[in-house]
Amino acid sequence: ERLEFFGPYIEDFSLEYLDYIAIDYYWGMAAKTMINVRKAYNWSVSPEMLDDACLDLWKKYRKPILIAENGLATKDLGKRGDGWTREAFLVHHLYYLRQAISQGVPVMGYLHWSLTDNYEIGDYSPRFGLYSVDVRNDPALKRVPTSAVAVYREIAGANALPSKLVWTHMGIGRQP
Repeated sequence: ERLEFFGPYIEDFSLEYLDYIAIDYYWGMAAKTMINVRKAYNWSVSPEMLDDACLDLWKKYRKPILIAENGLATKDLGKRGDGWTREAFLVHHLYYLRQAISQGVPVMGYLHWSLTDNYEIGDYSPRFGLYSVDVRNDPALKRVPTSAVAVYREIAGANALPSKLVWTHMGIGRQP
């Protein structure tokens, strides 16, 4: 059920033609049907498995890894029912991505999904954006920053995951 599901798809290609492996990482299980994908609000959050995914792919294929998509679906700008916020999601996933890097996995980059809310999984209601856009009620399509924008800006500005954010969102390390 975990990463083994991806193996046959990658093995269909000759590795000599691949420069890197890009993954869309949302949860620690493979989606075998679109029925699973459509339940975006119920996706489990498993940031610790991002480390495992990268390490497994690196050990098996010896190609650099690009996280092409990683994001959290919410119904509105607040917390999900399970308590996850977009900023905590971002910090937790980057923390575990950093763990993979520290174990020697060459990570080319990380792309948060997405910059703005968009038409996603057949609807405008799953909110993935760092900036919220009310496409139904705002003809101007004003982009409203979510609380995760400040966290993303701090990470991008430091080109690293600041220990202050790890402490604030994970309780790990020394309190700043």
